[in-house]
Amino acid sequence: MSVPTKEPRPAMYAQSVTCPLCDHRFKTMKVRSRRATPQTIDSDFCPHYEAGGLNPNHYHISVCPECGFAFSQDFTDDFPPQAKEEIRKQISAKWERRDFGRIRDLKQVIESYKLAIYSAALKGEKHAIQGEICLRLAWLYREERSEEEVRFLRLALAQLEDSYRHSDFGGTPLSEMKVLYLAGELHRRLGQYPQAIAYFAKIAEHPNRSHERGILNLARQQWRATAEANRAQ
Repeated sequence: MSVPTKEPRPAMYAQSVTCPLCDHRFKTMKVRSRRATPQTIDSDFCPHYEAGGLNPNHYHISVCPECGFAFSQDFTDDFPPQAKEEIRKQISAKWERRDFGRIRDLKQVIESYKLAIYSAALKGEKHAIQGEICLRLAWLYREERSEEEVRFLRLALAQLEDSYRHSDFGGTPLSEMKVLYLAGELHRRLGQYPQAIAYFAKIAEHPNRSHERGILNLARQQWRATAEANRAQ
């Protein structure tokens, strides 16, 4: 008697989420991480997937179809005083109901990120989270070889530097060393070599450097590359 084969789990699934602004419950598509392995990863952690394949980054942002508030799972649940009213005035009052919860084309992906950047700014979300969203959007433009990548690398860098100054990365996917590394790496990518070297040097002296060896090794590698590029100028 043959044993029935188990059907593989689909690569994508519908996740139920609740909008933190209006409490509307809706579904949005997500990619199972095991079904999307990057072929390469850039030095700023941008993953590259097989052409035509699934990219989890395209579904990182959830967009409420009712009120237009866009957010990631890393957004905090708390809203500062008057923030909800401002978001409703600036986003919800102008919102035409749309469903981002299905398979997205690149235009919808980019729109979801721009909505999230605006939503995060109006909400006063942590600089670390705002920086991460700007960086992910820069990655999307990198896929398209668009000059817009530089614009969003600059925006990401400004937010990450503010995150370091205000130490607001606690409770986010970014540690202080990751914030320092990304600030250095984005300075490097933007051709600002002395600033990049200064950030990489902070990692070499960081008290947690023995606990985040991967970041330490990346920083050393990029410090050498940056120093060579700076001398060649």
